[in-house]
Amino acid sequence: AYRVSDILGLRFATNMPLELTFDIAGGGTLKYLLAPRME
Repeated sequence: AYRVSDILGLRFATNMPLELTFDIAGGGTLKYLLAPRME
């Protein structure tokens, strides 16, 4: 395992995807969105 960040941002709401935000070294930001499959 590799430590990406000391702080993790987590946002979610009804009818919205889950959003994870990491501040990474060098001033960058990594956002990961997870949404349910719609059929």
